[in-house]
Amino acid sequence: MVAAVGQAIAAIAAVVGLWFVGCQIRYARKTADLQAMQEFFSCITEREDRLINADSNDKKRQAFNELLNFLEVSAAADNNELFPKATRSIVIDKPCTSIAEIQEAPAWHNQICDAVRSSTTFVELGKFMKRNRKAIKDRVVELRSKAVESTTSDMVA
Repeated sequence: MVAAVGQAIAAIAAVVGLWFVGCQIRYARKTADLQAMQEFFSCITEREDRLINADSNDKKRQAFNELLNFLEVSAAADNNELFPKATRSIVIDKPCTSIAEIQEAPAWHNQICDAVRSSTTFVELGKFMKRNRKAIKDRVVELRSKAVESTTSDMVA
């Protein structure tokens, strides 16, 4: 009888231990999601700031190429489902917006051509753009709408 009670207590302790381990794993996963989002936004903001604050054409080209390379790496991570699930939906929005902004800035189009070094350059970005075509088009429409609003408000003022 004492042995049976001991086994029951051990079984309960094992179940509680497994539940605790499961909670710890879930918490660690959420923490990893948050860290991935923060790191992504920190990195892309840094690259955008370098581009905006570049004080020469050479520095602007270099900053733009770094931004393109970062977008390529981000696209590869998304294409291969390396981002945690919770992070993915938020992280996809920023490259879509950046791609839309680049599409609406013809001055950078030649720079993209110059940045292509081989047949594999920006392959992941191309896959990302195909898969997220609608989201990118939506961002382009938003950008054009804001540009019209800005122009209209400038005329009124």
